[in-house]
Parts: sequence; C-alpha cells; structure tokens
Amino acid sequence: NDSGVLLWAFPLGNFGYDRAEGIEVNDSQVCIIGTANSPLGFDLDPGPGDTHIYPGYVDVFLARYDLDGNFISGFSVGGIEVDYGTDVELYPNGDVVLSGYYRSSDFDADPGSGIVLLPPLVQITDAFILKYNAGNELLLAKGFGGDSGDQLKALHHAANGDLLVIGHFASTEVDVDAGPDTVLLGT
Repeated sequence: NDSGVLLWAFPLGNFGYDRAEGIEVNDSQVCIIGTANSPLGFDLDPGPGDTHIYPGYVDVFLARYDLDGNFISGFSVGGIEVDYGTDVELYPNGDVVLSGYYRSSDFDADPGSGIVLLPPLVQITDAFILKYNAGNELLLAKGFGGDSGDQLKALHHAANGDLLVIGHFASTEVDVDAGPDTVLLGT
C-alpha cells in the first residue's frame, strides 16, 4: 500500500517455464498476463480452489484477482508452438486487451469452446492483439506480421480511447490496422 505494507502475495506457476509478464490494476481487480509451460498444468487460484490451466507447449495466460488477491477467473490461449503474452490493459468495465507474439500456426484465441484462429504464421514470430470482455469472452483477435520476426511488447490505453502499442517489427512491411483497413509499416 502507500505506506509500504505488503497486502498480499502468492506464487504463480508450477514446474515449467511459467512467468508473469504484465500486470494492470483498476478500482476492482488485478489482471496478470504471462506465459505458461507447466506440463502438468498450474493452478491460477492461490486459495483453496483448484483452477488449473493446461497450456499447450508454451501458451499465453490471463488471471484476474480482486483487490484482496482472491481469484476471479482465468484462462490460457495458444497453440502447439511457443506463444508469449507480454502486456495487458484493463478497462473500467472489466474488458482487457492482451498483447504478445506467437509461433503457433494453430493459435486459438478463444478461451471458450469456440475456435478463433489467428492468421497463419508468416515467419519466425507474428504479433497479436486480443480483446476479451469481463466474462473472458473473445471480442477481437488480430494477428499480424510480415517476412520476419514481429512482436508486440507493451500496450497503453490513452484517455481519449486510443490503444497505443509498442514492439519489435523486423519485417519489411506489416499491416498494423486491427480492422478491415490496411495500414502498412515498413522497416
């Protein structure tokens, strides 16, 4: 807190390559994004509940907690290869936007029973932006990349509603528009 007193802490992960990459807090919850690779799965719930996720090879996870550290919900998305979650933006209504990059040609962005595949991998890695509502239902899935490795590293939700992103783009041209239009950036 403001006085430097620890309010809560707990371990997250298991015996694999599990790591938290980003955290975002609003007035009602804490969201953590990361990368999971525990072959036996790992429990996102630090309490007595058992909320295991079972990632593919290396997948993206999102975990939601209330301000007292109690588990609200969580999920993982990805495919058969290495996929990384790098940052999360949490909106006042509970929606979240996730950034990262993927190597899976079968990256499923829908944490539910549906299947929403990101575009096939063009080269080494491609970047993604995913948006979910407060109930973790997929609202937007955009994968983009070019002829080399492309990665999103951080997000920021501006006061005017714009979403600012930063990353590494090694491709000669990348369509960075999340909608149906084409906006090409080149190196």
